[in-house]
Amino acid sequence: MTGAGEIVLKHDEWFLLKDAAEVFAAFLHKDLMPARVKWRSMNEMFGLT
Repeated sequence: MTGAGEIVLKHDEWFLLKDAAEVFAAFLHKDLMPARVKWRSMNEMFGLT
């Protein structure tokens, strides 16, 4: 659980704690995300498909 709510992963999505920490640190410091981070579209979640 984060301040923004739960982070829901699909069956083929996973990450190591080290990777999650790097992503949160990059977000906090307004740095670029690690190149290996690929975000999925939020359209389906919001019913925009």
